[in-house]
Amino acid sequence: MEKESNRLTASFNIQQQRAESTAEALKARVLRDSVNQANWLNVLVMMIVNHNLPYTIVEWPEFHLLMKISNYTLVEHDGPVKKSCWSVVER
Repeated sequence: MEKESNRLTASFNIQQQRAESTAEALKARVLRDSVNQANWLNVLVMMIVNHNLPYTIVEWPEFHLLMKISNYTLVEHDGPVKKSCWSVVER
């Protein structure tokens, strides 16, 4: 009886983890899709030029923290902040 209960609990935990993982993936996709990366980069370049900021602002930990708080997908591996260090220089 106890073995069966442990199996059911383990099975329930696996199902719950899958559901949470799927929900997180969906949330991340929605957040990622909500950012127009071309417009985001254009605004970043305008901000750098208009306020005489160094283009290396995209490497500042404080800038990453601000972006992460705003939308954590901005600082993911394929997010616009990770791509923008060289993109800012190219623009």
